[in-house]
Amino acid sequence: GVKFNDRGNTLNLLPEPQSHATRHRIGPEGFDMSKVGTGGGSQAYGYGHYFGSEEVSGRGGHFDKQFTVEGKPANIYKVHLKPKKSEFLDWDKPLSEQSPTVRKALEQRLSKYGGEESLLEMPGGSLYLRLANEIGGRKQASAALPALGIKGIRFLDSGSRGATWKVSPPSETKSGKWMAKDSSRPFGKDWHFDSEIEARKFAEEKAEGSYNHVIFDDADITILE
Repeated sequence: GVKFNDRGNTLNLLPEPQSHATRHRIGPEGFDMSKVGTGGGSQAYGYGHYFGSEEVSGRGGHFDKQFTVEGKPANIYKVHLKPKKSEFLDWDKPLSEQSPTVRKALEQRLSKYGGEESLLEMPGGSLYLRLANEIGGRKQASAALPALGIKGIRFLDSGSRGATWKVSPPSETKSGKWMAKDSSRPFGKDWHFDSEIEARKFAEEKAEGSYNHVIFDDADITILE
């Protein structure tokens, strides 16, 4: 899984650049939280600006370079996100598997809702929605979390969600080489390798998944191009 290190080494940094697609043209003032929800996004994974580390991100997913919003070509922005991995709430992982920063903040904030054991078993998305219900909505939850040290949300992109990577030996492949494939997508791409080590390393990296990120604060976003 993700290795968290609150001291800020390279394991704790996000892949760069991150990308965002919107129907809006963003001016020199940068991203504006008051515009959230007006660019074609569903805000399914929390209230904020959505970014992805592969291809182009918009509406909480990754899309090709011909991505459109409401039938029109999108404006695509590449950005640097300031928060570290440890400052993101993972939507799918239980509280027990969150970074120390996130775990400490939410254990203190939500302790009144149940014992420690029940909270530790709840996934990040449920914890976020519980907070939203308490303080008036997702917008309010996203505004409150930065003060607790939580700068955003991360969630598996559409290509990683539900993926099951399998490695097959040369005796089972048409190419006669080692093959890695997402078995949950039978018509998806096959990846071929000369050695078992290469195939398994690739499958393990893909199994980690790639993530989209939701940012709560405009100041945490720097436009690169």
